[in-house]
Amino acid sequence: MKEANEIIIRSESNEIIASLLKHLINEQKETNRLISELLNSNQAKKDYLTHSEASSFLGISPSTLYDMVSEHRIKCRKIGGRNLYRLDDLEMLIEDRK
Repeated sequence: MKEANEIIIRSESNEIIASLLKHLINEQKETNRLISELLNSNQAKKDYLTHSEASSFLGISPSTLYDMVSEHRIKCRKIGGRNLYRLDDLEMLIEDRK
């Protein structure tokens, strides 16, 4: 009888875990969709640059840009694991260098 109860508990636990994983996967898909929508919108293209775009805009290497972010010399918004940079912030940084 004890073994049967353990099997039932394991089965219920597996169902709960599977349900939670499905929920997390759906949440991740929705997050990815929203990020894609943001990056593809005209407003995002005008206001934000990706990491590689920002480093090209500044004329520096991507690793130098990472260093500047870690030193808090430039602001970075992390959305869905992607670093996005406001164009205004980058322009101000260039202006401050002059």
